[in-house]
Amino acid sequence: MSIPVAPNLQLRSGAFFMQTGFNSQYSERSVRASTNYLVQNTANYLSIPLLLSYNAYNKNDFQYWIDAGLNYNFFVSGQSHFVITDYLNDVQQSTNTFDHSIKGPLIRTYTDPTEGRDDYTGLDISFRLQLRMVWAKHYTAGIFWDNGLYSILADPVDASYISMHNFGVSVGYIIF
Repeated sequence: MSIPVAPNLQLRSGAFFMQTGFNSQYSERSVRASTNYLVQNTANYLSIPLLLSYNAYNKNDFQYWIDAGLNYNFFVSGQSHFVITDYLNDVQQSTNTFDHSIKGPLIRTYTDPTEGRDDYTGLDISFRLQLRMVWAKHYTAGIFWDNGLYSILADPVDASYISMHNFGVSVGYIIF
């Protein structure tokens, strides 16, 4: 949806599905033994941007836009996949895997301070910068960069935090 503000300037919004993720890996070592941990996280969001768009180029049936503004990301679902491998004298002894569902409450209601410490916040706001092309008045493709404005963890107990920073490609069909 686009609302004209001035010549070559629009206010844009819409709704999008966005999937993000990250991997982390670390090891614990002693003299003869070691344990390697691999954690793969995936999170799904409903994103609603509020962007100011400038039409930088308009020729024939093609338009090029520069968009900037806030992206409101509502957490839908998430999954953590853990792989734990134990070694003794550099010989693999065992590998264990398990999955953990990530939750994203809008309001934290946990009574235990350590409960839900790996959950995400239900709303993450990010700054978005995007370069976008529109053709045939309805088709669009672009590249974007999102910079998360705060930690996506619900209530980190320690001083660590995770902010969402994404670079991606968008494709779509403009209905209105």
